[in-house]
Amino acid sequence: MIHLQIYSKEEKIIEKVAEILISKNLAIDLTVDRDVERLTVENGKIVYNKVYLLSAKTKSLLFQKIENTLRSVFMDNMPELYSLAVVQMDWKQANVLTESLEKV
Repeated sequence: MIHLQIYSKEEKIIEKVAEILISKNLAIDLTVDRDVERLTVENGKIVYNKVYLLSAKTKSLLFQKIENTLRSVFMDNMPELYSLAVVQMDWKQANVLTESLEKV
């Protein structure tokens, strides 16, 4: 199992990604954080940039399908996508995840 992290500077992209993941049973427990600031350094100064974050749980075997699906929809405007391994999870939650998502 993995925890998806999807970032975009555009709120509408995050909302569309959430719609895709839910409607295709590709992820569960989606949350959107509309109050995220990413720090970068520009000309030696720290700059705060607003971004939107979508987090979700899914099966690691679905990552490639999720990436391909999002790339086909967003093409050159693809949101930043990566995952973190879920090392341990309550068995009840793990069963919900397994039963709720697309079979792989």
